[in-house]
Amino acid sequence: MLRPGAQPLGCRGRFQPRSRLLRLMARIRASLRASWRRSIGREKTRTLYAKRWSIRTYLWLLALAVAVPCAGLLTYSIFSDARHDQDQVGTTTLTLAQLVGSQTKQFLGDAESLAAKLSQRPGIRALDPKRRIQCSISS
Repeated sequence: MLRPGAQPLGCRGRFQPRSRLLRLMARIRASLRASWRRSIGREKTRTLYAKRWSIRTYLWLLALAVAVPCAGLLTYSIFSDARHDQDQVGTTTLTLAQLVGSQTKQFLGDAESLAAKLSQRPGIRALDPKRRIQCSISS
């Protein structure tokens, strides 16, 4: 039903008032609704864009996402190599000390064996102690 003073406005079925005051009020209402809708739309788009980061930020984050694990892996590798080298130095030192010890033991054993063989010789046994002292002093 048509209200008094209104006429149909096209196929949507809305009515446009005829009096100037009513038309002005309708325009103001429509303008306020449109600006309100636009401002809500702007706030939504502002919040959407405010939540998004720039491509530079995304690239930095990508670089960090790659660099941090690589730095961690490099650090682990360096410490692992240092630990391995330290263990190897300890093992080498122990082996070298054992080798020097066994060579010293063999040298002392050979010297003892030589001294025992020399003491068994009749020429050494025949010398008296006084003469031995004199021989060692004179030579």
